[in-house]
Amino acid sequence: KSRNPSKAQNAQRLLRRMNSLAESGNDSLRPNIFIYGAVLNACAFTYGKKAVKERALAIAIETFKELNRLPDVQNNDVTYATFLRAVSTLAEKNDPRRDHLIEHVFRQCCKDGQVSASVLKQLSKGAPHLYISLLPSALGKKAVYGMIGMDEIPQKWKRNVRQGKNFRLLAKSTKWKDGFRR
Repeated sequence: KSRNPSKAQNAQRLLRRMNSLAESGNDSLRPNIFIYGAVLNACAFTYGKKAVKERALAIAIETFKELNRLPDVQNNDVTYATFLRAVSTLAEKNDPRRDHLIEHVFRQCCKDGQVSASVLKQLSKGAPHLYISLLPSALGKKAVYGMIGMDEIPQKWKRNVRQGKNFRLLAKSTKWKDGFRR
């Protein structure tokens, strides 16, 4: 999350170097989901001029596509949320790719059963109009008022979200923030 405008390129360069070393036989350096997530995170938190943001968006898209092609590394709710954040913060509001990417990735996230509160938060912040239209009709109406709890999300959409200690604490909390039960 540094302020370095080339952090996305640096993170991608490190990912490529790790892939190269892993292919040369050093399997301990094979990138995992956390490494791909770190590259996406560097992109998502890139700020600056239009050219810098456009390059970071290109890296985020390339990294996400690469991640989806890997047979032994699977997206999780964190990578989906981070990619959604990258698209919504880096793509201009009038960029025709923006809504297409957000909708496509959210649908893929639902199919993979990785919808979490973080994914919904990024969807609602990045594309509020899609947030309402992509939810089942009964939830879409509640979304207008910011009243959706994770317990109301279809189970098949969240079936593969890891439910560790933090998730259980989040699910038990009853405070509302950003439209989600916290």
